Amino acid sequence: MAVKHHKPVYGFFARSLLTALLMTSSAPALAQSAPAASKESAESSEETEIVVVAQRREQRLQDVGISVSAISAASLDNAQITRGEDLALLAPGLSAVQNSGSAVSLFTVRGVGQADFADHHEQPNAIYEDQVYVGTPVATGFPLIDLARVEVLRGPQGTLFGRNATGGVVHFISNAPTLDTAFGASASFAERNNVRVQGFLNGGLGENLAARLSLYFSRGDGYIKNPVGPDLHTDNNIAGRLQFKATAGDTNFTLRLQAMHQRDRAGTYAALPSYRTADGIARFLPEDLDVYGTGPGNDFYGYRNRSGSVWIIPTDDIGYVRKDVQSASLVADHKFSFGTLTSVSNFTNARSRYFEDSDGTPNLVANYLSNTDAQQFTQELRLNGSTDKIDWTAGAYFIRIDGEYFTRFDLPTFLDLASQGAAVSNRYTLDTTSWAIFGQAEYALTDRLTFILGARYTSDRKRLNLNTVCTETGAGGCAALFFAGLTDANGNLVPTATNVGRIRLSRTDNDWSGRAQLNYKPSDDVLLYLSANKGIKGGGFTIPLDGLLVVSDIPFAPEQLFAYEAGFKSSFADNRVRLNGSVFYYDYKNLQTFQFVNTSSGVLSRPAEAFGGELELSARLTRGWNATVGVAYNDFKVKNIATPTAPQGEKQRPILAPELQVNWGLDGEVPVASDYALFGNYSGTYVSSRYFNVVNVPVVRGEPYTLHNLTLGIKNTRRGWSVAAFATNLFNEEVEIFAADLTALGYSNRRFAPPRQVGARVSWNY
Repeated sequence: MAVKHHKPVYGFFARSLLTALLMTSSAPALAQSAPAASKESAESSEETEIVVVAQRREQRLQDVGISVSAISAASLDNAQITRGEDLALLAPGLSAVQNSGSAVSLFTVRGVGQADFADHHEQPNAIYEDQVYVGTPVATGFPLIDLARVEVLRGPQGTLFGRNATGGVVHFISNAPTLDTAFGASASFAERNNVRVQGFLNGGLGENLAARLSLYFSRGDGYIKNPVGPDLHTDNNIAGRLQFKATAGDTNFTLRLQAMHQRDRAGTYAALPSYRTADGIARFLPEDLDVYGTGPGNDFYGYRNRSGSVWIIPTDDIGYVRKDVQSASLVADHKFSFGTLTSVSNFTNARSRYFEDSDGTPNLVANYLSNTDAQQFTQELRLNGSTDKIDWTAGAYFIRIDGEYFTRFDLPTFLDLASQGAAVSNRYTLDTTSWAIFGQAEYALTDRLTFILGARYTSDRKRLNLNTVCTETGAGGCAALFFAGLTDANGNLVPTATNVGRIRLSRTDNDWSGRAQLNYKPSDDVLLYLSANKGIKGGGFTIPLDGLLVVSDIPFAPEQLFAYEAGFKSSFADNRVRLNGSVFYYDYKNLQTFQFVNTSSGVLSRPAEAFGGELELSARLTRGWNATVGVAYNDFKVKNIATPTAPQGEKQRPILAPELQVNWGLDGEVPVASDYALFGNYSGTYVSSRYFNVVNVPVVRGEPYTLHNLTLGIKNTRRGWSVAAFATNLFNEEVEIFAADLTALGYSNRRFAPPRQVGARVSWNY
């Protein structure tokens, strides 16, 4: 039942990485140049000007009329952040988790996200790596190694960044190769045998050629203790990035080769018995209530986890995530007298294998398997120019994604613990082809007032080829479990282990997105902006987890977002204090929202609206000390959602959309002797309650939480080494990152972030 494999390209990447390592190590300037990376790290606390590419050209953060969080490499390092899922600690309005039921990292911005288990859905928040759109969902999750910064753009960014940026953009920007010779490495050691090693090697290979090699390795025992088998949610990852940058006259070329190899034991849940009350609402089962006749507090199968910890889960079937991603991109830019032409080409090959024990118990109840093989090719041409009055950008974009997918959902013991059950499998392909043309211009009406107008036209075509099969593992299993939706070619119900037949669907969505905005600078240190945006995301196809969808329910409509935003950016005290804020109103047409109840899943298209805003304060208190505070508020409601108490529909909060998020941090250093300094970082975040399903019942509600992280260490400022101790989740907070209503099976699932981890880190930069 595995999908087709593609020939590995590890050998190519390994040879390239080794060649660059040997060539760079033998460069004549090895002991002669000052290490640029070390200097940047040492001066990061004094940085007053932050440059971003939020409008596809370099600008000061305070000159961009967009709600942007620019997270520096120093901030990532100080907060011990090596995964994209942890960025929410530093960026208000951002939520990020590894999506349960898949090998995909899920990002939501201002509550906008896509939580479907299926691996084929592109997210409504565009993920970029060095100008390259990561459209293949399983290609997300690359470790945050050797980055210059991460830019989180809130609000629709479809005009310049393109497809599926209705919620925003998360842009990971690597340190670029330079001719200076530099080297850096760090290693951390923590509880549960966790080891992380990463480093970079940078240098010139000639007068006009530079290379940079970045490597990452992690391993660790799982943070889920399993009394009946090996521990789960391990950390085993190898990743690398090799970049070459060449200059030929007015043309620059950057070749980036990137690969990731992940092998984790994963895929389990903290299951808790649940039941439906008289009003039909799913609730957790109290320990003293016997609903199923299997004992007080027990589920349908007579089980309840009484370990007393959400991180101790007896699991009989050992889940896993196996992910391999290889990517090659070429960025070329040429300067003409009238502007700069940029070409961005990319090919990505992504393969994942995911398996989980869906019940999270020692009983054989439910399992889920998904396999993905996907290839992506993208090409962008972009022309930027400027005059005394106008800055402009125009371009064209093309993307092709070919994906082969397989899912299987097993319920082998639902009715009879001895035998009766069934499995539904989906084998399908989805081919996506899209092209777009776009342009945006910023015109100076006066010295203080500018007007921005931009538009993008996108044509999006998807072709689905789906084959669904029900296989009995016990006599009568298909008829008993999956009778409601499986049909043959004539539309008749299939009550036995029969091939349902092939379904072929296609759709083409053509639409435009755009931006109109006014920027006003009453002084050099204050920017006011007012914008109206239209964001779009093409339609698609739901792949029903259990087969319980009729053909007409498989397609879902494209979505449109009309967003209105007002904000300000300000600097005080010689640019040592920055205060930025924004408020927004979202009017959604056909918001694509995921619904999962019992064993049925689907994507709904519903109207929605949201009102909220963000406030960010950054202050350089004294030399070497910095403080940050961020607040995000979001009142987001999806309309016309059928619930147990309102079958005709009511308003519900979307998935992973907390009403309030607050983050704060303090970092700095104190000189203690010649060339020595003590340094520290404290960061915290508060997140209010949120839901993991658009039907907001108690079993899918995540409790509010507060996280605290701390780092303390000593460093030698001249020789570039440091030693530090750190603690993440300092007070061992139970943080829910996923929940599913499986009350039809007698329980509901939850998944929790890692518990407290204490460790030490050593690093050295030359």
